[in-house]
Amino acid sequence: MMTTFIYLHAVSQGLGGHGSTIAILNAFVHVVMYVYYLLSSIDPERKKSLWWKKYITQMQLAQFVVDFIHQSWPLVVVRDCPVSKIWQIIAVTQAVVMMWMFGNFYYKTYIRKPKDKKETGKQS
Repeated sequence: MMTTFIYLHAVSQGLGGHGSTIAILNAFVHVVMYVYYLLSSIDPERKKSLWWKKYITQMQLAQFVVDFIHQSWPLVVVRDCPVSKIWQIIAVTQAVVMMWMFGNFYYKTYIRKPKDKKETGKQS
């Protein structure tokens, strides 16, 4: 979604401006995420010692909260801001969708631990 929206925004609105803040934040989070993937793929045993996977998801969730606030600002607080209102609505909607998806993943993975297969009676 991010790649498509950035491309469409760049074609229709140009580069830079209000939306570039979120693109920079997104790039930073992805650098951290891909460093984790690189380290965990070098040696599968190393994956057990990489304790910060949970915090990457928290960073992503924080990114979407910042995105939501940043993109809502021209719609709610500074209403005479010259940024495209349509693009702000698209960006706010995307932030909400991403918060829901990543929040759901975080809840299922780190808060509500899946029950052991033996306890539930399910077999592989």
